[in-house]
Amino acid sequence: MEGTVILKRKSQWVRRTAKIENCIFSYKRNATDKKNKVEIDLQKAKIMLGERIEAVSQFPYIFIQANPLKPEVIRICLEEEDTFNEWL
Repeated sequence: MEGTVILKRKSQWVRRTAKIENCIFSYKRNATDKKNKVEIDLQKAKIMLGERIEAVSQFPYIFIQANPLKPEVIRICLEEEDTFNEWL
């Protein structure tokens, strides 16, 4: 699975090219970048679905916590319901 996602980075939302391959989630700034910014083993990560709240986000989103013992999470938002379901 590969495509464009919207990530919450600090206080702003940014578009990134993301991929899931062999249970590894990775993303990079754009499709032409050679190196991934992040690689997360989804077999070890904690994955949560975010509740859609109009005041916060009109799009469905997924939380990925790479290390369940650390508070850092990546919030991934997808603009289309069908695309969201494909990423699940």
